Amino acid sequence: MAIIDHILRDVAERFDVSVSDIKSQRRSRQVLPARHVAAYLAHTVSGMSPQAIGEHLGGRDYTNIVMYCRAVARLTGDDEEFKRVVDELAASLKSPPELS
Repeated sequence: MAIIDHILRDVAERFDVSVSDIKSQRRSRQVLPARHVAAYLAHTVSGMSPQAIGEHLGGRDYTNIVMYCRAVARLTGDDEEFKRVVDELAASLKSPPELS
């Protein structure tokens, strides 16, 4: 499974939305933050380009991905709870999965 798939799955679970919601054109209050965080983590954790992220997020333009990343960076500076959620997701993606 590719890192973007892990990111989408983990973010969807944390924000209580589906992966298809994140990739969709829906813009609800529940879906938008999840989509923004998924784009941010794909860029910061995996180093994916905005173009590649856009392709995985329903064919979005790279400029949207750049805006998403900036929005998350700004929010993590303003909202401690949001920062904690993003940091926890990033840490879980960086740590190797446990063998069961």
